[in-house]
Amino acid sequence: MLIKHSDDGYMYFEQEKVNSTENMSKWMIRVNDTRKTNWDVFIIILAIYNCFSIPFEISFTPEFMEGPIFFIVNTCIDLMFLGDIFVSFRTTFYDRETGDEVFEARRTSSGYLKGRFTIDVLSTVPFDNLALLFTKTKSPLLQLFSLLKLARVTRLSRIIAKMNVKQDVKNGMKLAQLIFNIVMYIHCLACLWFVVANSDQ
Repeated sequence: MLIKHSDDGYMYFEQEKVNSTENMSKWMIRVNDTRKTNWDVFIIILAIYNCFSIPFEISFTPEFMEGPIFFIVNTCIDLMFLGDIFVSFRTTFYDRETGDEVFEARRTSSGYLKGRFTIDVLSTVPFDNLALLFTKTKSPLLQLFSLLKLARVTRLSRIIAKMNVKQDVKNGMKLAQLIFNIVMYIHCLACLWFVVANSDQ
C-alpha cells in the first residue's frame, strides 16, 4: 500500500492482499522484498565505484587500469547492470492512483519501458569497448561514451523513495545523497581541469 506524505514523498507499507490468478504473473519480484533491496544496494555500490573510477581513468589514463584485470572487472559490472535490467522487468510496483501493488508482468514491463529503460540501456551498453573491438584503436573521444555509465547512480533516489523506513531516516539518507552528489561533482570537475591543463601544454 502506498501513502503520500505532505513533502511529496511516498511511504510503502506491506499489506496482505489476495490476488487473482489472472492478475498474478509467475517469477515476479516484490518491490519491497528484502532480496530486491539487497540487490539494489549492491547495484548502487557498483554505480558509486563507476562514478569515481570512470572519470579518473579517462582523465589520467593510468597504466594499471588498462590491464586485463580491470577490463574483466568492468565487464562483470556491465553484466550486473544488464542483469538488473531484466530484474526491473519482473519487479512489481505500486499504482499511484489505487495504491495497490501490481503483479502483472505486462504492466510492469510497460511501465519500465516508458520510464527508465532508455537511461538504463544507455548506461549499460559498453560503447567504448564495442568501439575498441571494431576499430582496434583506443580513442579518447570514444572513451567519453563510458561517461554515460554515471547515470547509473541516479537510481539512488528511487531506492531511498521506496525504502520502508521512518521519514527521519529517509531525510538523513537524502542528506547523505546530497553530500555524495557534491563530492562526485568536485571529483568530476577536478578530472576535467586536469584534462584542460594537459591540453594547454
